[in-house]
Amino acid sequence: MSEIIDSVVAPANPNIPDLFPGDIVSVHVKIKEGDRERIQEFKGTILFVNTKGVNSSFTVRRVASNGIGVERTFLTRSPRIDKVEVERRN
Repeated sequence: MSEIIDSVVAPANPNIPDLFPGDIVSVHVKIKEGDRERIQEFKGTILFVNTKGVNSSFTVRRVASNGIGVERTFLTRSPRIDKVEVERRN
């Protein structure tokens, strides 16, 4: 039974370093538009890191135009994340 579960589990993304709340990061995400694919950068501060095995995730908040805050949650095992660069540690 364990072998079946292990075959379905997504592999860990090696491009994601250890993250901590308060770190300022730049997340490069693959965006698909029609038949093209491009990489979009989401730069902000980490609010929350969830480390519950397969469902691990982290939430990044950035301030967009006019002072509006935008939060986005990323799965750490997602193949859509190209890389995560830690710009400043807290």
